[in-house]
Amino acid sequence: MSLYDDYINSVAKKHFIDFLARKGAPGHAFISVRVSLREDFEIVLAIFGLYPDGEKKLAAIKSIFSPVSGQITFKFDDMAWDTSYIVKLTDDQAEAVLQKLNEWKAETPKYSLFANNGLNCNALVGEVAKLMSLKVPTTAGSSFPWIFIDELQAVQGK
Repeated sequence: MSLYDDYINSVAKKHFIDFLARKGAPGHAFISVRVSLREDFEIVLAIFGLYPDGEKKLAAIKSIFSPVSGQITFKFDDMAWDTSYIVKLTDDQAEAVLQKLNEWKAETPKYSLFANNGLNCNALVGEVAKLMSLKVPTTAGSSFPWIFIDELQAVQGK
C-alpha cells in the first residue's frame, strides 16, 4: 500500500494546524499544517509564513516605511519555535487553509513590518485563523509574534 493510499484510507486521520512563533528581534510567526495518519505517524503538509521578498536586511528595513514585495515560504529557521497554539482541523478546514496558501503563493500579499497597507507575519497568521472562524486579537499587526500567538490562544478561552 502506498503513502497516498494510507492518507486517503486512514480512518484515524486527523488534521492539525500549528500557529507558531520564534522569539528574537523582531521574531516571526508562521503556520504548520499536518496530518496524523496513525498514532505514530504524521506528515507535515505545509510550513509557511510571510517574509519580505528579496535581500533580507534591505527588504526588512524598507518594510518599516512602506509595503514591499512579500514571499510566502518557509525557511530553515521555521523548524524551531518558542511558542505554539495547536488546533485540530476538519478535513474541509485543512483543505481551505491549503487552498488559501496556494492562492497566496500565486499572488503574494505585500509585506509591511507595521502592516500599513500590507501584511506582516502576524497578520497573515490572523487571516488563517479567521478562515477557521477563530477569534483574532486586534494586535495582529502591532505585537511581537510570540505575544500574538499567546494572545490568539487566550482569546479562544483555552
